[in-house]
Amino acid sequence: MVKKILKIVLVVFLVFCVLFTATGVGLIATNYNNLGHFIESYFLIENFFLWPPETDALIEGMIDGMVLGLDDKYSRYFSPEEFKSFKESFQGIYGGIGIYADFVDDMVVVVSTMKDSPGEKVGLLEGDAIIGVNGESVSGKSINEIVALIKGEPDTEVTLTVKRNENEVFDVSIIRKYIDNPTVYTEMLTESPEFGYVQIAGFSQKTYPEFLEEMNELLAQGPKGLIIDLRGNPGGELEAIVNVTGSFIPEGPVIHQVDNKGEIKSIVTSGNTLDMPIVVLTNGGTASAAEAMTGALQDNGVAYVIGTKTFGKGIVQTIFPLGNGGGLELTTHKYLTAGKRDIHEVGITPDLVVELTSEDTYDKQLEAAINYLKEKTK
Repeated sequence: MVKKILKIVLVVFLVFCVLFTATGVGLIATNYNNLGHFIESYFLIENFFLWPPETDALIEGMIDGMVLGLDDKYSRYFSPEEFKSFKESFQGIYGGIGIYADFVDDMVVVVSTMKDSPGEKVGLLEGDAIIGVNGESVSGKSINEIVALIKGEPDTEVTLTVKRNENEVFDVSIIRKYIDNPTVYTEMLTESPEFGYVQIAGFSQKTYPEFLEEMNELLAQGPKGLIIDLRGNPGGELEAIVNVTGSFIPEGPVIHQVDNKGEIKSIVTSGNTLDMPIVVLTNGGTASAAEAMTGALQDNGVAYVIGTKTFGKGIVQTIFPLGNGGGLELTTHKYLTAGKRDIHEVGITPDLVVELTSEDTYDKQLEAAINYLKEKTK
């Protein structure tokens, strides 16, 4: 009993020391900012819960609970296993079904599917809501929990329950594959071979190297105009978007970041310009970093935007690795476009709005882009 009391006293002392060091002031009460309740609850569980708790599980639960208390759908805690999977996805290589998804109206919705991916082949569409995985509802789960359920070893099966439109609900079984999907695709358009086409599906660590290689080959063919397709691009890594965007705009800011103190930091590029007309294609799936790129090109007057209004995600998440091998993704900044527009929950309106539905038999947005370039290159 004496040993147990000494152990409790020692832990309380250590916690006090940590608080003292972290704040830099002489804390004399463990209830500073209600942290005393937090410590009190830990010891009550440790000493009175019927079954001996796993300390690691308790700590992870506490962290997860704190993040949930932020009431921010973009902030999340990653367990060590989830964090490993998350980092692999940013490298562009992982086992899964090849979709981009985000939270829309408290549901995980397909933003786009990767070309030739398992998700595309079974017919998943932009706007499909994933409401169940392997027969279990995903209601109340965080997006990283849902993504972790969908991902898995290649050649294994996952069953998604999908809600399409208002009333259509169905199950679809998908065989996971090794996803190593290029994020950049270029070509000279078959229907208008004088114009180049650049599709950027997302921004990961490999996007800029891919972009440089693809663009060098495309520009060597002498296009008279360029179409940059950002439709269905959910965003991604900040460094990648800054580097790619810097290939098109003059020297200056790509975006401006605003922190929780209201201080503004401008992310700038040394700049570059192409002597040709440029069109950017957007839709409701153009989000986050892709919106930042769209805004920078539009604000600098180097591109004409065609399509529909973008998603409207003008906030930035920062990844913090934790000592247990897990990680925290926290919303730490909002961003303004190069011209200091706040597009969060607003989106970017194209210069020319062209609707495109599943009933259309051809790509009206791409056609409008081609017609615009033809007018500009007469």
